[in-house]
Amino acid sequence: RDGLAAGPSARPGPLVVALAETPGAAPLAGVAREVEVITELFPERRLLSGPDATVAAVGRALEDHPWVHFSCHGVSEPLNPSRSGLILYDGRLTASDAATRRPRNPQLAVVSACSTAQGGTTLSDEAVQLVASLQLAGYPHVIGTLWPVADRLATHLTEEFYRALSEDIARGRPIDPAMALHLTVRSLRDRYARAPHLWAAHIHTGP
Repeated sequence: RDGLAAGPSARPGPLVVALAETPGAAPLAGVAREVEVITELFPERRLLSGPDATVAAVGRALEDHPWVHFSCHGVSEPLNPSRSGLILYDGRLTASDAATRRPRNPQLAVVSACSTAQGGTTLSDEAVQLVASLQLAGYPHVIGTLWPVADRLATHLTEEFYRALSEDIARGRPIDPAMALHLTVRSLRDRYARAPHLWAAHIHTGP
């Protein structure tokens, strides 16, 4: 498994796209905590939230940040998977739109939203979904979800995942998103062994 090079001075400034409230959708209480944790661990982060998190603004900001974290509602369109995506302030960042983005130095995309790795029903290999689109855009490591997730557990997973990456950086090790997710999911599995729907949704795609 290939990690990403890092050192004590290489702590990134992730782009954080956060929408705790979206018209027509339930509030996401855990969004504020996810922003708080990422800010604590990566103080140079850039935050786009509320009215600032427009489709155009997010698209422009993606170009300049090797890491991106989305904390918002996701939507899956099984009959038209290219329309699946993330609900931003003024519209939807679709899978087809995400695939056309070309960040300058993409490294890691974390999509803390529902069903972002769920494909459609019209394609046999289910290849069209947001996680795959972000890989097409160039991100070698993408974290997504296979089905709707509980807000509280998603927030806990986000916190533990980024703490593991932060520890890698502090020790001068290459970051290992796959292992960070594995360890976090395993701890949830140990706690909720009889309820895999609570902990098995998150996946890592990449090396």
